[in-house]
Amino acid sequence: MNLDRVIAVRTQKTVYKDGDSCVKVFGADYSAADVLSEALCLARAAEAGLRVPEVRETITAGRKRAIVTEYIAGRSLAEEMKKNPRKEREYLALLARLQLEIHEKRGDGLPKLSEKIARGIIRAKEYGANDAALFALLKSLPEKENFCHGDFNPSNVISAEDGEAALLDFSHAAAGDPLIDAAVTYLYFEIKNARGAAETYLEAYANKSGEESVKAEILKRLPLAAALLVARANEEERARLLPVLKSL
Repeated sequence: MNLDRVIAVRTQKTVYKDGDSCVKVFGADYSAADVLSEALCLARAAEAGLRVPEVRETITAGRKRAIVTEYIAGRSLAEEMKKNPRKEREYLALLARLQLEIHEKRGDGLPKLSEKIARGIIRAKEYGANDAALFALLKSLPEKENFCHGDFNPSNVISAEDGEAALLDFSHAAAGDPLIDAAVTYLYFEIKNARGAAETYLEAYANKSGEESVKAEILKRLPLAAALLVARANEEERARLLPVLKSL
């Protein structure tokens, strides 16, 4: 196995290209359960009919674990947006369409999004959030079992060489309310201090959903999305999330 070519670096994760495979190596703090859970979520996405890299194997290298998947050649949507900023609206419309396609699938076999949010709310109380109000909002929402990506943003969409889009990184996938998942994507742009992109994405998602109330319903769920994100945010991101988290 040749791990010389790094193609992505994230917190506690490094992705390498090895021939026609990708090898995602996790930091030593990741447990076997964490790594196997991510591999399982990716396999569930494939079973649901989404175009994702094929899971080939999980391996152990010293104290670290890794997932080996198919390598899909192409450029990320984030790279495309950076290269062609004038086409941002078009790219965000594509992002919204792809997310709606994910949400059309059932999240059978995935962790429950509501349970992840509940854990996030408990953690958010440490930052001064009104946990009672957050739990009341969560309880008021209808139970859903839609496939939710959990971290859907332009860096997790690949424009493959065959012209089709492929989806990456299902480590936070869950079954639940798709509008909370859309709220997570909205906050991704807010965290990046890209309010214009957040609003453009929101409009595109609402328009493509065909339901007039969708925009307001996504905005209503922003505090829950913030509770979901605050535990995995860095200090700068957390500073942007806290006003949303404390808005209830």
